Order: sequence, then structure tokens, then C-alpha cells
Amino acid sequence: MGSRAFNARSETVAQKPTFRAAVRSRRCAVPVEGYYEWKKPEPGAKGADGKAAEKQPFYVHPAGAGDGEGPVIWFAGLYEWWQDPEAKAAGEDAWVLSTSILTMAAPNMEAEDPLLAELGELHDRLPVPLGAEAMARWLEPGKLGSAEEAELLVDEVCAQAYGVASGWRLRPVGSAVGNVRNNGPELIEEPGEVQERLL
Repeated sequence: MGSRAFNARSETVAQKPTFRAAVRSRRCAVPVEGYYEWKKPEPGAKGADGKAAEKQPFYVHPAGAGDGEGPVIWFAGLYEWWQDPEAKAAGEDAWVLSTSILTMAAPNMEAEDPLLAELGELHDRLPVPLGAEAMARWLEPGKLGSAEEAELLVDEVCAQAYGVASGWRLRPVGSAVGNVRNNGPELIEEPGEVQERLL
């Protein structure tokens, strides 16, 4: 279930058994400096070497950030406590805290805002960012009374998401981000920047 529950679709989150309890009472905000998405090449596109073009990773981050400094993105999230049966059987601490990020349809590729259009080209889903007012509403304590109330709240935070995302920037980065063993500040630099620094 873990990988399938990493993201929660805003359209069904209040109804799906995996998330419906969490969206009513266990909402959180997940801070990130940025995130990666891979853009698929146009069908038939060729690279500089004449071979089929490969997917291009992009680092998505708030304007004025992206170098480890400055603002962060706050994503609408859900959390859940659950017990790992294998750890419990072994007599170990079995409680695990897991988090999912709410996603919604990405902006239309025909959007008037060039950045939103770019986000729409990058991926068909968008993690739901929270502005200050939406975050205050999303994090209000207490349990929502029904699935309908949860749907209204989800709709409310999704309604402001594109406005928040319009303040983001996209930066092409090297393919090293595709390997979990790689970790370091060079992963968010454009490929040319890394080469210049190494020369």
C-alpha cells in the first residue's frame, strides 16, 4: 500500500477508505524547498546525438528560493499512525507515522499564465500548495462532521492552489536526481552550472 498511498487524489480523498478518516481529522502541511518532476519528450523527438530524446527532470521551487535559502512550499497533506505487523511480531516498536500529499489536476497547458502552462506540460497532476489563508483552514483542529464537509474543505484549498503555484519556477536539472543514492546541493543546479563549477 505504501507507494500507492504516497499521494491522495483530491477528487476522491473524502471517499476512499485509505484516506477518508484522515481527511476529516488528520490534516497536516508538508514543507518542501522544491520537488522534481520528469517531463516526457514529444513523440519522435531526438536528442543532440540523434537518438530518441530522454525524459528531462525539472526542479520546481518557489521564486526567490531553490538554492537552499528562502521560502518553502507548503503542501496539503494527511497523516496516519499505523502498526507494522512484522515489527509487532518481532516485539519491536511497531508504530509508524506516514504522510500523504494531496494532489489535483495540473493547470491546463493552454493556461494564460506561462508558468502554469509549463506546469501543465510537465505533469498531469499537481501537489496542492497552501497559501496562508488556506493553510489556516486546512490545519483547523477538530474532526469534520461528514465526508461532504471534507469535500468542501478540499475544494476550498484546491481553488487557491494555482494562484500559489504561479509563484513557482522550473529549472532543468541533471538526470542524477533519478538515483536515490545521489544526494547533494548539485542536484538542484542546472547541468551547465555543475560542469562550470567542476572545471
